[in-house]
Amino acid sequence: LETMARLDPAFRFHAVCESDGPDEAWTGLRGRLSLDILAQAVPDWAEREVFVCGPRPYMDAVRAMLRDAGFDMARHHEESFDFGALPEADKQAVVEASRALDTDAGAAPTVRTFRVEFAKTRRVLDCPEDATILDAARKAGIRLPSSCAKGLCGTCKSKVVKGTVAMTHAGGIRQREIDAGMALLCCSKPTSDLVIER
Repeated sequence: LETMARLDPAFRFHAVCESDGPDEAWTGLRGRLSLDILAQAVPDWAEREVFVCGPRPYMDAVRAMLRDAGFDMARHHEESFDFGALPEADKQAVVEASRALDTDAGAAPTVRTFRVEFAKTRRVLDCPEDATILDAARKAGIRLPSSCAKGLCGTCKSKVVKGTVAMTHAGGIRQREIDAGMALLCCSKPTSDLVIER
């Protein structure tokens, strides 16, 4: 975030720490996020879009703080890696979508399998077309860098040297990277045999 702030003058970064580190005293904004701290860091916060990510108690506290301050909650957005905490309406939508896909349970579809080769390590695995490359690698005992496994963080980004994938990401990769042959292995399924630069 500090690097982004240095590279883009329109991007401002303010860290707020609860306490000092064991070897370093903190001189910036201190404490838990409050309206006072928010107003110091972003004086026009009430006119902005607010994006919140963090542990559930933190996000609940920020939501309540903004709502109590009269903030337009239509401009409040949350991101969570806790998919078990989906609102009930979203959980129901997932169940209904799953039922819709399961209309023809009697006929077992044929699943194609593709060969995936990791060029640098010379490891090879078979990946079903309905599995992500990261999942297939894990099942084959191949350890690949990953974090969120949901297409958000970009940790598993890799160059596809040969072949094609179907990728459904959540923002962890830029279009210019996709154009250059990069893919997020956590949300990419093979559509052909592959060679991956790993």
